[in-house]
Amino acid sequence: MSGVIGSMRGVSGFALIPFCMGVVPLGMLGLGVYLAITQFKKMQSLETGELTTQPVIVVGKRTMVSGGSGDSSATTSYFVTFETEDGARREHQVWDGSLYGRISEEDAGVLFLREQYALDFDRVRI
Repeated sequence: MSGVIGSMRGVSGFALIPFCMGVVPLGMLGLGVYLAITQFKKMQSLETGELTTQPVIVVGKRTMVSGGSGDSSATTSYFVTFETEDGARREHQVWDGSLYGRISEEDAGVLFLREQYALDFDRVRI
């Protein structure tokens, strides 16, 4: 430790700038690679995950809008709450906005799920 401190005596604060100019871009590149890999794994699990079906009743719908300030565009996420036969209520994100538009509260039908996303809903008459 004393060797490092001793060698830093003649170094000004400005000598760290070239070091930071190399480390910061490498850190950002590493973060970008990590985020790309996690997104790829998530998409892979959505494409190859098990498709499950269950009879449900729609009990609620909501949207969540994020972004949209300044020059950025807004993103809307759609969520629907379903009640299963045993009375449990679960909220699932809807993969496609058009599916959200086709579902109404108090609809009964069969829900098709993959991972945590609602992929499709077939309405049945009661």
